[in-house]
Amino acid sequence: MNFVLERAQNHIMDSPIHILLVDEDQDFIRQTRRTFEPLGAQYILTTALSLDDARAHLQRTAPHLLLLDWRLLDGGALEGLSLQDSGFPVVALINQGEETRIEEALTTGAQDFFLKTERSAAALPYVIERILKEWNKTFQLEHTQAALTQSEKILQSLPDIIYRLDPVGNITFVNQAVTAYGYTVKELIGMSVFELIHPDDREKVRFRINERRTGLRRTRSLEARLLTRDQKIAVFEM
Repeated sequence: MNFVLERAQNHIMDSPIHILLVDEDQDFIRQTRRTFEPLGAQYILTTALSLDDARAHLQRTAPHLLLLDWRLLDGGALEGLSLQDSGFPVVALINQGEETRIEEALTTGAQDFFLKTERSAAALPYVIERILKEWNKTFQLEHTQAALTQSEKILQSLPDIIYRLDPVGNITFVNQAVTAYGYTVKELIGMSVFELIHPDDREKVRFRINERRTGLRRTRSLEARLLTRDQKIAVFEM
């Protein structure tokens, strides 16, 4: 069975927060329920007593976080559980005396672990809050990076030269259209744009860059002479 779920379903900490607790330890389940009861509607705690029950639940809906007793994974039970691509954080519940399983849990799909002791259930809300904040921060970063990557792929295919400069005029991005002037994208990244501008036009380009840096842009467009690889002149609009 494959229960890989779209991350986009769970990347925002909605209220209430849905937690799936997979554990056959009835005492720990009762302790956990007592812990979350005073928090009211902020959390929805669903329990499953076996991996089969958990799979059935995950086919219907995705939780914000999965608490999984790692003892249930004995005997090769990881087969069919794509925990590393689940789309939500997985917290391994480790029993006292089985601390050696922590490393196993963290290398086979769990994002974090929680050591089960006689009174540890009381700390779960704080642990869950921390893990979800870290998870959402990571998701948002990955989402932003993916969006930037996709945007750059689109820009690379455009026929006009598209570029970005840092505040002092160094090239931080340029698309493939620059190859028409004899340059490669790789060699231009990090180069000062002034090395490509005709000496007589460098001062007005410097003025234009300073306008952009300070936000005091007065000119709508600027034509400057670009030196091609073979030192020919091409008019370029900045």
